[in-house]
Amino acid sequence: MYSYDEKIAPRIDVRKHGDLGRQRRLQPSGWPQPKGYSNGMTAEGRLIVTGGVVGWDAAEQFASSFAGQVELALHNIVAILAEGGARPEHVVRLWSTWTNIRRA
Repeated sequence: MYSYDEKIAPRIDVRKHGDLGRQRRLQPSGWPQPKGYSNGMTAEGRLIVTGGVVGWDAAEQFASSFAGQVELALHNIVAILAEGGARPEHVVRLWSTWTNIRRA
């Protein structure tokens, strides 16, 4: 699981960002507990939308490996969430597209 730096995603100041709302996992009776995901969720509150987040650093330099680019992209998403007063545990949906630039 991706870990994040408290300096990037500090504790949420509700006075500054407001209430983030509530989330509830949807787990049908008798289904096995999922590992690392939820079968479904309901959420209330503010919505933060990201777009075009890529695996580069603040100097717009891409990491040299696929794994490095994934790590930087996740790091960048955490920074965007923090700017909106949220943390990774508030994410309801994450959509990603991967492209092999040599084949594109």
